[in-house]
Amino acid sequence: MAGKFGVKGGCMRSQNNQAGHLSVATDASGNGSATTSFRQAMKAVPDVIPAFYGATSANAQSAGIITIVEKTTNGFKAVVKGATTKNGTVTISYHAFDDIYR
Repeated sequence: MAGKFGVKGGCMRSQNNQAGHLSVATDASGNGSATTSFRQAMKAVPDVIPAFYGATSANAQSAGIITIVEKTTNGFKAVVKGATTKNGTVTISYHAFDDIYR
Protein backbone atom coordinates (compact mmCIF):
# COMPACT_ATOMS: atom_id res chain seq x y z
CA MET A 1 0.00 0.00 0.00
CA ALA A 2 1.46 3.34 -0.99
CA GLY A 3 1.63 6.41 1.20
CA LYS A 4 1.90 6.56 4.96
CA PHE A 5 -1.06 4.30 5.67
CA GLY A 6 -1.20 0.50 5.56
CA VAL A 7 0.00 -2.65 7.27
CA LYS A 8 3.72 -3.29 7.71
CA GLY A 9 5.60 -5.47 10.15
CA GLY A 10 2.43 -6.49 11.98
CA CYS A 11 1.41 -2.89 12.70
CA MET A 12 -1.52 -1.11 11.07
CA ARG A 13 -1.55 2.58 10.33
CA SER A 14 -4.65 4.09 8.81
CA GLN A 15 -6.27 7.44 8.35
CA ASN A 16 -9.26 6.94 10.61
CA ASN A 17 -9.62 4.23 13.27
CA GLN A 18 -12.80 3.84 15.28
CA ALA A 19 -13.94 1.06 17.55
CA GLY A 20 -17.00 0.46 19.67
CA HIS A 21 -19.76 -1.86 20.82
CA LEU A 22 -23.20 -2.57 19.43
CA SER A 23 -26.07 -4.49 21.08
CA VAL A 24 -28.07 -6.84 18.85
CA ALA A 25 -31.39 -8.27 20.06
CA THR A 26 -31.85 -11.88 18.94
CA ASP A 27 -35.03 -13.85 18.23
CA ALA A 28 -35.87 -17.49 19.01
CA SER A 29 -33.46 -18.61 16.27
CA GLY A 30 -30.55 -16.46 17.50
CA ASN A 31 -30.94 -14.02 14.60
CA GLY A 32 -31.04 -10.22 14.75
CA SER A 33 -29.57 -7.00 13.45
CA ALA A 34 -28.74 -3.48 14.59
CA THR A 35 -27.24 -0.34 13.09
CA THR A 36 -24.68 2.08 14.46
CA SER A 37 -23.20 5.42 13.47
CA PHE A 38 -19.56 6.41 13.68
CA ARG A 39 -18.58 9.21 16.06
CA GLN A 40 -16.95 10.96 13.12
CA ALA A 41 -17.69 10.26 9.45
CA MET A 42 -14.99 8.39 7.56
CA LYS A 43 -13.48 9.86 4.39
CA ALA A 44 -14.15 6.62 2.50
CA VAL A 45 -16.30 3.55 3.15
CA PRO A 46 -14.30 1.72 5.83
CA ASP A 47 -13.36 -1.88 6.45
CA VAL A 48 -15.18 -3.18 9.54
CA ILE A 49 -13.96 -6.12 11.65
CA PRO A 50 -16.65 -7.47 14.03
CA ALA A 51 -16.46 -9.89 16.96
CA PHE A 52 -18.72 -11.11 19.76
CA TYR A 53 -17.88 -9.35 23.02
CA GLY A 54 -18.22 -9.78 26.76
CA ALA A 55 -20.26 -12.33 28.67
CA THR A 56 -21.94 -13.60 25.48
CA SER A 57 -18.63 -14.22 23.73
CA ALA A 58 -18.07 -17.93 24.41
CA ASN A 59 -21.65 -19.00 23.71
CA ALA A 60 -22.33 -16.75 20.74
CA GLN A 61 -19.10 -17.51 18.90
CA SER A 62 -19.66 -21.24 19.11
CA ALA A 63 -22.66 -21.04 16.78
CA GLY A 64 -23.14 -17.47 15.56
CA ILE A 65 -22.08 -15.59 12.47
CA ILE A 66 -21.76 -11.79 12.19
CA THR A 67 -22.05 -10.10 8.81
CA ILE A 68 -21.47 -6.39 8.24
CA VAL A 69 -23.77 -4.88 5.59
CA GLU A 70 -24.91 -1.46 4.43
CA LYS A 71 -21.54 0.14 5.15
CA THR A 72 -21.32 3.88 4.55
CA THR A 73 -18.94 6.60 5.64
CA ASN A 74 -21.37 7.28 8.52
CA GLY A 75 -21.98 3.77 9.91
CA PHE A 76 -23.05 0.19 9.21
CA LYS A 77 -25.52 -2.58 10.01
CA ALA A 78 -24.46 -5.77 11.85
CA VAL A 79 -26.47 -8.93 11.13
CA VAL A 80 -26.21 -11.90 13.53
CA LYS A 81 -27.32 -15.38 12.43
CA GLY A 82 -27.60 -18.47 14.62
CA ALA A 83 -26.20 -17.10 17.86
CA THR A 84 -26.47 -19.43 20.84
CA THR A 85 -28.16 -16.60 22.77
CA LYS A 86 -31.85 -16.89 21.85
CA ASN A 87 -34.45 -14.21 22.65
CA GLY A 88 -31.75 -12.10 24.26
CA THR A 89 -29.02 -9.64 23.45
CA VAL A 90 -25.51 -10.21 22.14
CA THR A 91 -22.86 -7.51 22.17
CA ILE A 92 -20.75 -6.98 19.09
CA SER A 93 -17.44 -5.15 19.26
CA TYR A 94 -16.06 -3.66 16.07
CA HIS A 95 -13.00 -2.00 14.65
CA ALA A 96 -13.55 0.20 11.61
CA PHE A 97 -10.79 1.80 9.62
CA ASP A 98 -10.42 3.85 6.47
CA ASP A 99 -7.15 2.96 4.77
CA ILE A 100 -7.57 5.36 1.84
CA TYR A 101 -4.79 7.92 1.63
CA ARG A 102 -6.13 11.42 0.99
